[in-house]
Amino acid sequence: MHTCLKSPRFTWPLETTAISDPKLDLCYYCDESSQNGERFMAVAGIAVLRKVVPKISAEVTRLKALHGKKGEVKWKKAGYRNGVLHQALIDLLFDLIDRNVINLHINFVEMRRYDHKLSGEQRTEGTVGRQLYNLILHRAIKMYHDRYSVSVYPDDGGCSKKLPSLAPHLRIKAQRLFKADPRTVLATIQQRNSSREPMLELLDVTLGALTSYRNARYAAGDASATKTQLAGHAFSRTRWNSIEGNVSRGRECVLWNVEPSIDIAAEGASPAKIRTARI
Repeated sequence: MHTCLKSPRFTWPLETTAISDPKLDLCYYCDESSQNGERFMAVAGIAVLRKVVPKISAEVTRLKALHGKKGEVKWKKAGYRNGVLHQALIDLLFDLIDRNVINLHINFVEMRRYDHKLSGEQRTEGTVGRQLYNLILHRAIKMYHDRYSVSVYPDDGGCSKKLPSLAPHLRIKAQRLFKADPRTVLATIQQRNSSREPMLELLDVTLGALTSYRNARYAAGDASATKTQLAGHAFSRTRWNSIEGNVSRGRECVLWNVEPSIDIAAEGASPAKIRTARI
């Protein structure tokens, strides 16, 4: 399961600015995976200084050209040329994580334990939107607001369409929870189209691979050999002992398996708890 595909490794210049450099603009790209049809859904974000985004985006574009890929790179198309391009993007992301140029945060959510009616008319999409909201609040803002000006760029889609309008709410909540300055804590939230955003392509492949690993897709009878190899390889690069708990390599590579406030797979909750679960 963990056999690695052969692909050229990427050597990042040693002079690249690390994410620990202060007083700089920080970009936070986020996305979701497997909201339908799988046991575990995931939301994830990558934090990176704005000044190095053009260089990383250019490398994603170069790798796509090297492997003859003209359209968007997606996890669901991991069979393209036996996954060589997808592994190259996984290795690029983790090489940058290991150099503290990018930080990765991923939260897994067991969807059957949530009552999607509590998310309003959007139902499942609303539940995913709430998870993206919490990712932004507890990762992008909580971890970086004291040293960076944070701009958030979720992949566009129904589950993220309300996030830009919730930016004022996030600023107020950050002030209350983290004593952050609401005038500077969050610069913007803007949806981005992943077909035109290399940073979201970079995130999508590794997010899809790790979500596949969390859902043990490698054990399914219809599992793709290429996706099985890629999922195992992505997990091996995290250096986590397990994907089932909560793990933090500082801020660089954070895993969280979310526990719902209201678990419909267990006993019912009181109306008071239901009200507090809403955003």
